[in-house]
Order: sequence, then structure tokens, then C-alpha cells
Amino acid sequence: MPKPESVPVEAEMSPAAKGPVEEEAVSDIATPQQEAPEPADSPAAIPLRLHAAQAIAEESAAPPFITAPPQPEPRASTPPKLVTVTLRTSGDHARDILTMRRVYGTLISHPGPDRFAFYVIEGRSGFHMEFPNDTTLYGDELRNRLESMIDIGSLRVETITLQ
Repeated sequence: MPKPESVPVEAEMSPAAKGPVEEEAVSDIATPQQEAPEPADSPAAIPLRLHAAQAIAEESAAPPFITAPPQPEPRASTPPKLVTVTLRTSGDHARDILTMRRVYGTLISHPGPDRFAFYVIEGRSGFHMEFPNDTTLYGDELRNRLESMIDIGSLRVETITLQ
């Protein structure tokens, strides 16, 4: 079986390995006509320097990473709440699952000290689902977002009394 041919890359070869003939040929190909650099004080160089300075200023103005949105301040000594969302099945199983996922995602997108649960009514039976590892922050914004997804009467908020 014949070996595949390897082609040397010019950048990987040392100048001594290239030899004087190859060096001249490479330099002729790479820079066919070399122009003398303009002095830094020339009028043509000033706009280039200004453009480079503006580009650097624009790059440094943007943060080098994406920052998290500011977190709301925790409520002062108010007891945690339990937000119970009642969901009734519509007959379309896929749609019901998507609704449940949207409500769940909305609840966890507002981190805070409050607990939440789902009460799913299917036919004549109901299922209570709690999420002990997830919390939320119940407030006006969360209530408005939930009410846009579910019925107004499907949301119940209770204060959790710690004994």
C-alpha cells in the first residue's frame, strides 16, 4: 500500500532547512512589491492611528463576558409562601405537558424563598405535585406572567407557617 504524500508547510520549516534559494522565492511570492513604511508623523498615518484607537476603545467598552441580570433583593422578614397552580387537562396530552413546562420554567426563572406546587386535575382525580428542590419569588411580575398562561382562578397563594 503506498504511503500518502506529505506536503511540508512553509511556516513549519526552519530558515536553515529552506535554503537561500527557497527563501528568496518565498519572499518574492509573499511580498512582490514592498513599499516603504510611512513615518508615524505623516498625515496619512494619523487617521490610521485614530481608527485603531477608536477600535480599541470600542472593544474595551463592552464587557468581556456576559453578566447575569441583577437579582431582586430578598424580602425583609416575611414568611415564605406556597404558590399552588391548578392545571386541568385539556384532552391533548402534548399540549398539557407543554403548558406544565412553561409554568414550571416561569416559576423557576424567579428565584427566591417561596415554594410552589402543581395540582393537576385529570378526569375525576387530582394529583398534587410538590417541587422540594426548587423555589420561586412570588410577586406582581410573576403573578402577571402566570395569569397570562393559566386561568386567574387557577392560582392560590398561602403563607407557610413555620412551627
